Amino acid sequence: MKTHFYHSDILNICTHNHLTVESIFEQIKTLHPQAGFSTIYRNVEELTEKWLLKKISGIGSKALFERSMDGHIAHFVDDTTGAIYDIHIPQELIFQQLPAGFAPHSVDLRIYGHVSA
Repeated sequence: MKTHFYHSDILNICTHNHLTVESIFEQIKTLHPQAGFSTIYRNVEELTEKWLLKKISGIGSKALFERSMDGHIAHFVDDTTGAIYDIHIPQELIFQQLPAGFAPHSVDLRIYGHVSA
């Protein structure tokens, strides 16, 4: 089982992108035609468990995965087109509102709306 073989390619593909496992698999297949979907799925899950990929659930029917190099913690979702945009909000603005002693392990803020013409 090649659970680590594809890690660097998956991370490169997901950098600054919001992709489904199927989209990741299609791009990996262009680099490694022998790759199997279940192997790529296991690699994506492992990278998510290690916090190297971020899983974004609840946007559309399938989970999306991204590798954020800039540490953004929020997304704007255009509910007309489905486009997803990264929003850069200083974490301090959110974390200073938390109760004393609360230690967040992840943040996932989404703003839904649409872009007017």
